[in-house]
Amino acid sequence: MARAFAILNSTAITSQNRWRIVYDLDNLQVFFRTDRSPRVKSLSLRTYTDSCRKPALAADMNAKVEGDIGNLLRPVTRQAELKLIEDSLVHLAGKLPPGTGRQLVEHALSFGCRVP
Repeated sequence: MARAFAILNSTAITSQNRWRIVYDLDNLQVFFRTDRSPRVKSLSLRTYTDSCRKPALAADMNAKVEGDIGNLLRPVTRQAELKLIEDSLVHLAGKLPPGTGRQLVEHALSFGCRVP
């Protein structure tokens, strides 16, 4: 994992990269860090194999923590999604039509879950 992040760091355009993500396909784990929280976080996907029967979950990817974030996952709510979208679009204030954030939230929440 450390080598994968080193490669990502060496090829990054710092002002453009918001995420760095490494997938461990053998162990079904995802490792990542963000531009606002450089500590490496992880999430085991083994825990969520039957997740279509449960509500969608989300966590603050910029939380100032390190390691497994499984305990930070909470059911997705419209209010939390709207805050996330509005925070993400703040640099585009005045350039998007009014209500864009709400439309994006409704679109994201319209997706269903299907186990392949």
